[in-house]
Amino acid sequence: MIMDTDKTYLFFVIFFYAFGLFFVPAAFSAVTGGTCSDCHTMHNSQNGSPMVSAGAGARWDGSNQLSGGSDTSPQAGLLRTDCVGCHSSSTASTIVSVGTLDIPIVFNTIAPVNPLAGGNFFWMWTSSDDTMGHNVHGISGQDGNLSQAPGRAAGQGCANSCHESLAIATSSTTCTGCSSGWGNGCLGCHHNVKHHGTDPAVDQPETAASGWYRFLGGPHPPNPGVIGIESADWEQNASDANHNVYRTEDASVSDATPRPISRLCTKCHFAFHSPGLDWTFLGTQYNSGGFGGDPWFRHPNDVVIRNTAGTEYSQIDGVPYNPTVPVGKIFPDDTTPPASPDVIQAGSDRVICLSCHRAHGSDQSDLLRWNYNTGMISHASGPNDNTGCFFCHREKDDL
Repeated sequence: MIMDTDKTYLFFVIFFYAFGLFFVPAAFSAVTGGTCSDCHTMHNSQNGSPMVSAGAGARWDGSNQLSGGSDTSPQAGLLRTDCVGCHSSSTASTIVSVGTLDIPIVFNTIAPVNPLAGGNFFWMWTSSDDTMGHNVHGISGQDGNLSQAPGRAAGQGCANSCHESLAIATSSTTCTGCSSGWGNGCLGCHHNVKHHGTDPAVDQPETAASGWYRFLGGPHPPNPGVIGIESADWEQNASDANHNVYRTEDASVSDATPRPISRLCTKCHFAFHSPGLDWTFLGTQYNSGGFGGDPWFRHPNDVVIRNTAGTEYSQIDGVPYNPTVPVGKIFPDDTTPPASPDVIQAGSDRVICLSCHRAHGSDQSDLLRWNYNTGMISHASGPNDNTGCFFCHREKDDL
């Protein structure tokens, strides 16, 4: 049989042209540089072996190769691994470079060097203290002492949902919101994942086009994502000039607009929220109990750091931003950064959840940023001067 060479040639031209259009790398949000094969596999096969390494034990090894996964079956999106596997490492490195692609690591199986802004799951994974990190499906089981998120409002969310525990497998959830793409584990917080999204300009807020700040947000209408500005190296080398910028609560924020990061935290830890804000969740009106005035029954959250002359808080006005004790900044709108992100502005900056806690985990109980039990001793000189609680409460330090 003689092949029609003209038609065959035309077929291959059309095929490879279409193939090229389909796989042209888009502008990446958190993924910049790299080739498609760094993250994807067309057929999950290379030299007779699967390319996928997912499930329990999957992580990057010392040669920056994926290994150890219990699941080698094809993954959705033609991915070579899952969320946990991609952001885990068997080394101490918190950024893994695969080709020209840099990947932030939040779960190391060796004590991490320079943990990133959200901290690390290492300490909870290696200890018996569940409070040293969030219990996330794929990394740990449910908390041994708590059946649901501490501070969870009675009746909020639904049984087996992410609002109850991030350690529950997504397939076990019964929450209607999960049907729209929300899940447990990593997806309990990082919902709007757009690794092929559109990056904002340098030092500009993340928007819907890039998946919001760190892909944080949820599908429960009308909840958009979190507004913030991301450090170029995820705070691996944090300083007053290299840090995340977190949007704080203000009068313009409602449940229908992009929100501060603390409001995301309170979706699960609702009773710990102090301003006494009202908001609606899945059609039900909630109130945090009016904790927003003296005497305080919860530590203030999304509350302005006072700048009254002569008070302890006024002493931090104008000092360089301290990324180990972050504060929330007022953004003029959803796309404009604050005027002075690298300086503390008492009178407008606010205490947020992340001022005291790491999002993923830390080397301290309760995901704290410092040793609260033995490191915060009032009126005593030591290495904690001007840090931790004493960054704001300077009159109670030894100064």
